[in-house]
Amino acid sequence: MIRRSFPLLAICACVGLFGCGPESKTTAPPPPGAGDNPGDSRPTSAGKTVGVSLTSRNHNFFLGMEQGVVDELKAQGLEADVQVAEDSATKQQEQVDLFIRKGVSAIIMVPENAKLAAIPIAAANKANIPIFCIDRRVTDPSANVTATIETDNAAMGEEAAKFALKLLCDRRKLDSTNPEDVKKLKTTIVHNWGFKTASSAQDRARGIEKVFNATATPGVKVIVVVGEFSVTKSQLVMAPALTINPDIELVLCHNDDNAIGTLNAVLDVKKG
Repeated sequence: MIRRSFPLLAICACVGLFGCGPESKTTAPPPPGAGDNPGDSRPTSAGKTVGVSLTSRNHNFFLGMEQGVVDELKAQGLEADVQVAEDSATKQQEQVDLFIRKGVSAIIMVPENAKLAAIPIAAANKANIPIFCIDRRVTDPSANVTATIETDNAAMGEEAAKFALKLLCDRRKLDSTNPEDVKKLKTTIVHNWGFKTASSAQDRARGIEKVFNATATPGVKVIVVVGEFSVTKSQLVMAPALTINPDIELVLCHNDDNAIGTLNAVLDVKKG
């Protein structure tokens, strides 16, 4: 049984704020098919295929992303060759190599690993195939992509953390906008990461750490677990954290699956 001076206040998922941050993008060339208009001398998109490498289909977000990509490519007169890397950088590299052998006209990918994705990108560059990254970026400076479209995940993490801080301070009648009041806050929280290799998780963590850190919140103990954007994994890592630290008051999660797994762990431990 969890015994705590305060009941668990909240499980905050960064994904709940998805779309609240500004979109970050590089300048992209005209979309495929732009030359289909009469009088346009550029090649048409008819019969062309675009390789699409997703990290997984384990989240509703990625299912929605896949549908959006496929629908838009179809609207542009392009065929989508969709492959799923199952959260494996090695498998994603193999998929890009396959796209290159097939001679696709372009590649769209959600980079599984912020650094290792530079390898398949270099292969696409060598084959003169434009490559577009969505949702996540590649942090290796050698990576040469045509465009990256992503949410401002750092802003997302910061906004979630600010909301969490307000909940904690309101409970104690402290002003979360007053740094001196915030320093009076004494509690224990959990920071439940997504994949540590994903740029989206790295950015969300950076946003959270702008709010909860040794300088701004010296009285807040932050326990870090890695739920890997997964219900099952989050439940597994949160159960012992809750048992060992019965004073946990709030959990910040990187996405909704992390939050669901955390909630399952809370319910399981309470039953015990």
